[in-house]
Amino acid sequence: MLSKPKIVNNIEELESFLFDSIWKSEFEVEKIKFSEQEQWKFQNGALSHVSGGFFDVILVEDIQSGDENISIFQPQSAITGLICHKQGSNIYLLLQARIEPGNSFVGQYGPTIQSTPANYLQLHGGKSTPYTNYFTNYSDEVVHLSNSVQLDLGKRYFQKNKIHCYVQSKSFLETKDNYIWADLKLIQKVLSMDNFLNADLRSLLVMFNWDSLHGVNRYKSTVPKEVVFQNSNLRASLLKVKPLNESKDILVLDEGIFHKRKKVGIAQYNTTAFGREVNSWSQPLFFAETQGLVILYINENSEKEKEVLITLAYEYGISHGSEILLPSEVVYPGEEHDIQINKNNIVSEFLQSDEGGRFFKNESRYLIVKTNLEIEIKENQRWLKISELRVLLNTSNFISFQLRCILSLISSLIYPNSYNEKSKYL
Repeated sequence: MLSKPKIVNNIEELESFLFDSIWKSEFEVEKIKFSEQEQWKFQNGALSHVSGGFFDVILVEDIQSGDENISIFQPQSAITGLICHKQGSNIYLLLQARIEPGNSFVGQYGPTIQSTPANYLQLHGGKSTPYTNYFTNYSDEVVHLSNSVQLDLGKRYFQKNKIHCYVQSKSFLETKDNYIWADLKLIQKVLSMDNFLNADLRSLLVMFNWDSLHGVNRYKSTVPKEVVFQNSNLRASLLKVKPLNESKDILVLDEGIFHKRKKVGIAQYNTTAFGREVNSWSQPLFFAETQGLVILYINENSEKEKEVLITLAYEYGISHGSEILLPSEVVYPGEEHDIQINKNNIVSEFLQSDEGGRFFKNESRYLIVKTNLEIEIKENQRWLKISELRVLLNTSNFISFQLRCILSLISSLIYPNSYNEKSKYL
């Protein structure tokens, strides 16, 4: 239901609203067997919803290496968007307290809208997704600011992206249940909190030039050609989708789908959460048995503009088959690694679970680590100035999901006119 605009003013109010939303949802999640539900069936070699909508669980093989991976196939682009309102020097964002079955801590703050076509088109027969019309239709209450298309997790999805949308409202819109208005400067203060903001919100926070709302529309900079003109191997053409039951590495049981060599799989869950488009549902979720790790190295040379170490790499699920920009190091949940980090060099960090509507508590530790330009780097890595990085944030389908998430920690370096607190890297 609609109410007068609810505006939170401090961290305590942010926490209280989220806790209250979790409590009101009467959340329950239960792992079940595939045979104990009728909404998802194995057909045509995939695990699919009986409606033919939502998504499919498939098997993707890299023909060159022979490596087989469980993937989520959801080619329809989800809409992820923020409604903002500027009042004086402050920018307010309309946030949703999202209750998801796979969230660590059950609830996390997400953007105004985070919805697949199955949800906002009401294919499940549930309630409409709030505020959708401001992103999909003309309204004299808002001004459309920016749209871009952004990649999803390249080792989890096959050919998946999402649309990032930003609109500015002329006034504080009334808030529906589970929605609040929060100042961008307040959101900045919680960027280091574990599993408090979801990954889509973090992505949206860095992929729009908030300084443009203060009249700073352009920054003078150029980007090294070897980064812009990245090598395209058209690797997507060397991938093969196979039936789940025809794999040497995948074990399909009533209890779940398991990878024999990797610590990942798919299990079925029943969820109850009041306040969603539907109050109860059953769905498969991707699980991982180990924590992931994402590292972004930042230089400590105070005499120069700050630089970050990015990696140009290919991920098999990316539809255009080209190299993309990743953080310095990326280890997905369920993967093994031997990376050692000196704790004294960690500038900032947070724990983040992947999107709770598709993944069950798949967590990664995100670290900003200080270093210097003299460290040894890999052939596919480059140092980028913040000004150069800022230019690349205006592109589509080039910045990886993990890089977008970790860049949220240095928002004040990227958009200095939108923050008044100049803490070291927050």
